[in-house]
Amino acid sequence: MQQPRLWGSPPFHGTQHGEGILLNVRKKTTNNISKVHRLKIQNFAHLANVELSLGDLTVVVGPQGVGKSLALQWLKIALDGRQVTDQLRAAGHPTDRADVLVDLIFGTGMASAWTPSSSISFDGSKISLKNIPRRGSGEEKLFFVPAHRSMLISDGWASPFQKLNSDTPAVARLFSQNLFDRFSDKDAGNLFPINKRLKEEIRTKIDEAVFHGGKADHPSVLS
Repeated sequence: MQQPRLWGSPPFHGTQHGEGILLNVRKKTTNNISKVHRLKIQNFAHLANVELSLGDLTVVVGPQGVGKSLALQWLKIALDGRQVTDQLRAAGHPTDRADVLVDLIFGTGMASAWTPSSSISFDGSKISLKNIPRRGSGEEKLFFVPAHRSMLISDGWASPFQKLNSDTPAVARLFSQNLFDRFSDKDAGNLFPINKRLKEEIRTKIDEAVFHGGKADHPSVLS
């Protein structure tokens, strides 16, 4: 099966058919050049041998179903495995069994995707099913925007993490929880722009592409 390809090498964030991520792990070398991160995936589901080089901007390109989302989900696990498993545990899911953990992270039915020959590494550090809960500090480094995000909205409102079952990949459940928190907090009336919520250059690009100087407010708190 055709594997995902990289267009535009280093410098990352990443998008693919409406899916994207915001990555907050940029590191500078001594000559002020951003470090390139490398994710390698072997023999997971239909990903036989994939290596992604992630700089300040990377675009993952490929037909539907080749595994772009799976690759990006492994990037999330590499950086935020602790956050993901903490959320799953808080929602009452058992995370101590490897096969169950794969289903919980990638969606029901994915346990068989991991085989004895599966191998995942990030920047040379091996990722195993046992060390996923120890990946990262627990604070989110990577914000994942799933392609099927519109399916997470019910009656005009995002569902909290625990209301979505394990059929939904963990990255999508986390995104829905983020929306739920955002719409429910005391600042919900002002959705965009919000100072210090995103880097200024990102807010500027969003404004130029979507809002054109306008503002987005939550209707439930408008006078």
